[in-house]
Amino acid sequence: MYRIFYAGFYDVAFQWMVRPRIRAAVEEMGIRPGQTVLDLGIGTGLSLPFFPEGTRVAGVDLNAEMLKKAEEKARENGRIRTSLFRMDGQRLGFKDASFDHALLAFVVTVVPDPVALLRETQRVVRPGGSIVILNHFLSRHKFVAGLERLARPICKRLGWHSDLEIEPVLERSGLRILREQKIGRTRYWRILHVEPDRPGNNGRAHDA
Repeated sequence: MYRIFYAGFYDVAFQWMVRPRIRAAVEEMGIRPGQTVLDLGIGTGLSLPFFPEGTRVAGVDLNAEMLKKAEEKARENGRIRTSLFRMDGQRLGFKDASFDHALLAFVVTVVPDPVALLRETQRVVRPGGSIVILNHFLSRHKFVAGLERLARPICKRLGWHSDLEIEPVLERSGLRILREQKIGRTRYWRILHVEPDRPGNNGRAHDA
């Protein structure tokens, strides 16, 4: 979703870096065979090999070329059932409580409105389902955060926000962090397992 990179270049340039992190995020979800997963920002489908056998995956992305690559990977992977949709994650065309799990890998910092994205995600995941976010966010270290803010103009032109502070976004989305992992040698990436901040919240609370 909202990627500036050509699909072929994306795999060559980034799969070595993102695949281990995606694997860890999928493992955090605790998916059981036969369950349904919404993969928001599926891109070229680098996540598909990591879903358990029998999983039903709905992959969403805005980039048609990315989805073509994802379709190729889906055909090669007969262990899971994959459906792909060209769709805006901020305005999902799915009914409420359609999925058991949702994965948002490297997408929260590239959409124009991350609050809308997370509210929509919460709406389409059933009560008690898991929502797992994999991304880099603004560092809690003041010096590093300062560098990330300085890099914002360049990163914005490249298609993402280097200084997104996730906690206020989660609060406005009606979500809270259940578990957090920092991964990678530099612990630059974070896996956030989030949940509604109160029972019955369907993503429409906490209006701005």
